[in-house]
Amino acid sequence: MFESCLAIFILIFLTSLLDVYVIRNGDVVTVTIILFYLSHEGTALLKNISKLGLPFPEVLCSTLERMKGDGART
Repeated sequence: MFESCLAIFILIFLTSLLDVYVIRNGDVVTVTIILFYLSHEGTALLKNISKLGLPFPEVLCSTLERMKGDGART
């Protein structure tokens, strides 16, 4: 667990350096990586909550079902 968190931190640090020294215009790569990991961890959190049997808001359930259906079509 600690190793994966450290790897994520190092990756964000390296993308920040890439943005500053190579791209030199904004934080595009860093923000993209951060949003990717936030969405990944958020999805994992929702899966664990559903496995525990805790109730979900109906809006969240319908949105997740819609996303699941969109992924199956592509």
